[in-house]
Amino acid sequence: MSVTSRTSRIAAVSALAALALFALSCDRELPPEPVRDNPLDPGNPDTGGDPYDLTATIAGGGITLSWNQIDEPEPAGYNLYRSFDEGSFSLYQELERTGEYTDTAVENGHRYGYYVIARGDGGEEGDASNVARVSIDTDPVLVIESDTTQFTPTRNVTLTLLAFGATEMRIANTADFAGASWQPFSSTVDWQLPTGEGTKTVHAQVRYDDDSESAAVTDNVTVDTQVAIAAFTWTSSAGDTVEVGDEIEFELIVQDDGLGAETGGVATVTVAG
Repeated sequence: MSVTSRTSRIAAVSALAALALFALSCDRELPPEPVRDNPLDPGNPDTGGDPYDLTATIAGGGITLSWNQIDEPEPAGYNLYRSFDEGSFSLYQELERTGEYTDTAVENGHRYGYYVIARGDGGEEGDASNVARVSIDTDPVLVIESDTTQFTPTRNVTLTLLAFGATEMRIANTADFAGASWQPFSSTVDWQLPTGEGTKTVHAQVRYDDDSESAAVTDNVTVDTQVAIAAFTWTSSAGDTVEVGDEIEFELIVQDDGLGAETGGVATVTVAG
């Protein structure tokens, strides 16, 4: 046998062996994907490594912070850190197990930053949340419900009025403040908007201890109490003829009525028969 033919035979045997190993490897099951259920894991599809999802809005008479609470392991509470005008963060509050806090010790014309950290029974801290920041205008700030609220399903709302150093205020649904009298200042006010659907404007003005008065400030919100009905259908267990004891299934489909896809609205359907 020649050297060439022997080499060819060895190469062929090697190729068959490689194919056999490849076939065996294809028959093996691939290991399952790891379960990324750790809320602090950057690969977690729900949290992205930040389970808190801290948000900050002007509401509740100050800056309202909201975050998701940690379930496993359950912390003893949360440490809230705050910064003032882009300065360094420092421990601001040691909170119990909660997912919300309203900071009312804020002043106009400043910017505040916050983050939270879960706290263990021994005071040890976990990983920090994202940082949420809010700037408050120098002039008085008026918001209806919150600074992210666009629609309301009711005329009864809560106003937040931030005006550091103010002693009095007056609020009205009209720009001329008709019928509005000066009242002791409060950062939160229960208020009723005018009747009817659509955009409503609230006007506010404050007075300081030196009797100076601010310019009027406003905020808008759209009242949307009705839901537009796109379709209404029903089916009966007895077909088109309905008798006592039959089961009837109703389906009501609503749609955006042009004033926003609100929640808490009312849809009314009258069924004849």
